[in-house]
Parts: sequence; C-alpha cells; structure tokens
Amino acid sequence: MKDSAWKSWYHDRHISLCIQRTGNEFEAYVTSILKLFYGGEFINPDPSGSLGDGGCDGIAENGAVIYACYGTNAHIAGERNLVSKLESDFNRALQCWSQMSVWRFVTNARFGPLATEKLLELRKQHDGNLNKYIQLEVWKPEDLWRNIVSQFDDEKLNYLLPGVPHVQEVGLEILIELIDSVQAPVQNKDGDVRIGVVSSEKMKFNNLSEHAQIEFNNGRQLAPRITRWFNEQGNPELYDEKAQQFRAIYKRIKGVGIEADEILERLYIAIGGQDFRLDSARALGVYAVTSYFFDNCDIFEDPYAASQSMTLPHGHDAQMVQGVFDDFAN
Repeated sequence: MKDSAWKSWYHDRHISLCIQRTGNEFEAYVTSILKLFYGGEFINPDPSGSLGDGGCDGIAENGAVIYACYGTNAHIAGERNLVSKLESDFNRALQCWSQMSVWRFVTNARFGPLATEKLLELRKQHDGNLNKYIQLEVWKPEDLWRNIVSQFDDEKLNYLLPGVPHVQEVGLEILIELIDSVQAPVQNKDGDVRIGVVSSEKMKFNNLSEHAQIEFNNGRQLAPRITRWFNEQGNPELYDEKAQQFRAIYKRIKGVGIEADEILERLYIAIGGQDFRLDSARALGVYAVTSYFFDNCDIFEDPYAASQSMTLPHGHDAQMVQGVFDDFAN
C-alpha cells in the first residue's frame, strides 16, 4: 500500500492544474481524464461549421452523458460570461444530442449567485419534464477528483499526472511500505537480527564522500528492521526481485558517467522522491534502504565482496555476492 502522501500529491497536483489552466488547456486536461475513465467509448466531437462541437466536449455512455468544459481565470466580475457559457452550451447540447439524459458542466470558475440562479432555472425547465428529463450537474475540480480521478489506479494516475515525489521508479513502489515500516518506533525485537558490517574500504573504493558515508552509517542502524521486514513478506523472492531492479537502476545511472555522490543521490530519489529530505524520518528510511542494498552487494562495486561477512535475507551468501560483482566487472 502507498502512504497517504502518495494520493495527496496526486490530488494537490490535479487541483493545481485545474486552477491554472484556462480555455483549450483546461478542456484538454479534462478530456484526457475522461478518455482514461471511459476508454474507447468516449467521444469528443470535432467542431464542424456553424454547428461547432454541438456544445459538447465529450460524449459517454452511448450518448446519455454529455460533458461541457469551461476554464477561466475570471472571478466574480466575469460571472455573466460564465452564465452565458452555461446557457449556450446547454442549449446547443439540447438541440444536437437527442439521447442526452445527463449534462455535466465541468469548470474551474467561481459559481456565484447569477450562475447558480441560471442553473436552477435550467433544472426547473427539465427536471420536471417527463418527455425530456435531463439531469444538469456542475462539476468543480474537487468533484472531478472525487468522482473520477481518485478511482484511477497507479498506472493511470502516473500517466495523467507524472512525477509523483514518493517513488520515481514505479518498479520499486513497494519500498514505500518498507520505508514507512522502518520509521516506526523502536521495538525490543529490533536487536534480534545482527547488523551486517561493511568495511569502510568499500565506501572509499566507490569514492563516496564523507557526507554520504555518514548518511549510510546512520541508515545502517535500521538494518535489522529491513531484514525482518523482508523475511516477514509472503513472497520469499521479493528481496531478490527488488535487488535486481535496484541493481539495474544503479547500472543505468552509473552508465551516464557521473560522480559517485550524484549516482547515490539519484538512487535516493528512485525510492524516496525529490522531496525525501523534507522529512527527517523519511530521509533516514531512504538512507537505511539504500545502504542495505549497498551492504548486501546489490549496488556499487566491492573488490572484497567474497570475503565480507554479512547477514543476508532469503539465503543470500558469499558465493551469490561474488556473482553479483562478477556481473559488475563484466
């Protein structure tokens, strides 16, 4: 499971984009949401001659639901424009889409008394009409989030709103749960698992700065919790899977030809996101997880890997460790 900050970031980003965008940009953002939600059944008619787009920025549910979008920076002084847009889009939709039973007006505009009065007037005309019942709805950015965007899975959310700060590498997303776990209060059983010791020579060999070594040494205090967390997971292959992914990320970053501390920083961001240092507890968790993979010989090179004595989860041993660094050497 992801932490609450994950979903909160998407929510805040969505609201921010809705507020910032106007005109065609607002419409494009809303229709991209609707396409993801409805899939292939969603239609956005192209404008055609005097008909325009028929007061429609999206059709769903076989023509039963019609969307209209209006994005603006105008506040209460521009409400008459909002009223005009509301009425004209609805009347055009009424004329063009005979199957319409729900009309949704999606807007970031302030919906003041004039617009509210016009909406109530239009509802009164059509809510009680048994021959042509139409449900009129106004959706603000929060409504769009609650009714649609919040229902998206991680893949769709990241496609719509890329750049979530709490895991840049989606393949490592489960490590959010691990980072949260190691931030929990100290338990007596934390001493049940021995902390593996890696000589300072490995850190020096990889040209890690003194500052980076301090971060690693601080993180190593949480190593027993990480070992226990992996051992408690239902998937005995989980550590190997994440180690392989983390190693692949390391190799990719290393191939760019940057300094060791910059490689390390990018690895931090891969599991903690760009804002991880804003929370000291989360930062320590990021150092702990990264140093754990470092100590278990999954990232960075170690000429002494075969002779190191470490506590490794799920059957890791010196022979496996040597094999990892043989891969690095190649």
